[in-house]
Amino acid sequence: MFPNNPEVLLARFICEYGQGFEDDYDSTLITVIELLEELKRPLVPMGSLYLALCRLYEGRTTRSYAAEVWAALTASGHADQKEIGRSLGRLLQNGHGPLKRFTDNVFEVLLNRSAQHNRALEQLIAACLGQLDENPLPFLKKLLEASKELLSQNGTHADVEGIPMLDAWGKQNNLKKLVKEIMEK
Repeated sequence: MFPNNPEVLLARFICEYGQGFEDDYDSTLITVIELLEELKRPLVPMGSLYLALCRLYEGRTTRSYAAEVWAALTASGHADQKEIGRSLGRLLQNGHGPLKRFTDNVFEVLLNRSAQHNRALEQLIAACLGQLDENPLPFLKKLLEASKELLSQNGTHADVEGIPMLDAWGKQNNLKKLVKEIMEK
């Protein structure tokens, strides 16, 4: 069942995640993340959602492990950054975890790992930002700062069309200058 059709098993774990866990679930979550990496093939959409959920999980060990697996899948070309970013953005927008967990992970583990990872992270963050609404989440500024840094390092321009709320966020006093700088990149 798992190697040929991982969607069913992943859906089960995602449903359990949504209902909350009674015990420390880190070891189970990490085991499934390991299986995703060991398959050595592109993530299926449910795999992208599962990886995004693990990046928001309360256990720091699971979040760090999910980041390492993302890095390995990215290096092997098996991670669809836009799919993972869209999943992450929808989860954040619907309150499945605080943005701080993801931004801390970005700055502590993911940023500046390699040029390839920085390009992938830029795509992931842009796709994530594209799913958020006009009401800024706490720590949105930190994610926008990561985006700005990646745009600068990668020598790329912001996907303004892919992030429709940039204009609305630019009207917020605490984000105005940062959004302007991103839009000028």
